[in-house]
Amino acid sequence: MTGTVVLSPSGTPRHQVERLPGIDALRAYAAFSIILFHMLYAPGIIVSPAFATMRNYLGFGVPLFFVISAFSIAHGYLHRPISEAMVRSFYLRRCARIAPLFYLMLVYQLAVLWAQYRSFPGWHAVFSSITFSFNFVPGWVDGIVPASWSIGVEFIFYALFPLLTLAARRSLALVCVTAVAVVVSASAYKELLKAQELNQSFIYHHWLTCMPYFLAGMFGYRFYKWLTNIVPEGLAIRRQWLGITLAVVGIAFVWLLIRTSGLYLYFWQYGLRSVWDWLWGVAFLLLSAGIALHPWFVLSNPISAFLGRISFSLYLLHPHIVHQLGEFGFYKWISAVSPNSDLSVIASFVPTAGIVVALSTLTYRWIELPGMKLARVFDSSSSDMDKLSRS
Repeated sequence: MTGTVVLSPSGTPRHQVERLPGIDALRAYAAFSIILFHMLYAPGIIVSPAFATMRNYLGFGVPLFFVISAFSIAHGYLHRPISEAMVRSFYLRRCARIAPLFYLMLVYQLAVLWAQYRSFPGWHAVFSSITFSFNFVPGWVDGIVPASWSIGVEFIFYALFPLLTLAARRSLALVCVTAVAVVVSASAYKELLKAQELNQSFIYHHWLTCMPYFLAGMFGYRFYKWLTNIVPEGLAIRRQWLGITLAVVGIAFVWLLIRTSGLYLYFWQYGLRSVWDWLWGVAFLLLSAGIALHPWFVLSNPISAFLGRISFSLYLLHPHIVHQLGEFGFYKWISAVSPNSDLSVIASFVPTAGIVVALSTLTYRWIELPGMKLARVFDSSSSDMDKLSRS
């Protein structure tokens, strides 16, 4: 994929990076794996042995999000020289992309907690959510908004991104930083395990535990760019087969990790669970590079690409919808009328996903898109003022 030059509102040429439809599609799969993961824990669900096994691994949809996030951000920014304007643009666009919907869901969750339980988490906890700093505090690591722990991790990655771009521009430097991150992550995990009274979520949701996934995404992007250089667009058939092969290898690697429980037990025995997690990052980077190289229609199509674009809404809205459907007895009713547990899970998931998609489409259109458009306006204005001040 190559960039195109467009004009800003002031008439100034500005580089615009094309979207990678395959990466958008992967976001959809990550989102739906998390929706199914949480639904399988909802009240009234009868989980069959097959889905019980799947439940153990569907949570890796969040690490897949981390890999995709780093991959797509690297695609958008690694080609640009590091400057004050680039850093400002990056933070402006990231905040405008995430903050509006997140703050809306924060207000909604606070209202729900007060209306149903007369409970208020405290102004310190609210402040940590407003500033996206809750990942640093063990008691608040999961955030107030359901499933928002990953957003706290994301914002720490955003804070480090300008520094990480320096390493990502050199393959050897990126390899070294990744190796250090894996070692630090494993060491932090072992030390956190020793704290008996520590919030267990803090161990698995701490940013040091998760950071290797982001580096896997940046590594995947560098791998993808290297492949595009050695297999140019003119060799379309070779690029297609290479992309499909990498995607299949990534999927096969995921299957291997699921099947080889002995490998997990080996790492767990020595307190190196985070190293086993990192292997999932390797599988995801192969899958990301492959589907970016060739958005195979089986995996990447207009439907999956659209669902990927609204994936942030899917992620933030689904916990409330799943919870309410469980509380209203919907899943219990489905389980009662279904002939077997496998069909009951499928029959529960289809309407759940439909409701989540419908509402997420609205929030994407009315909240996310206006925020992104406003960021582009401010970004263009600030860029134009910078040019005038230097003229």
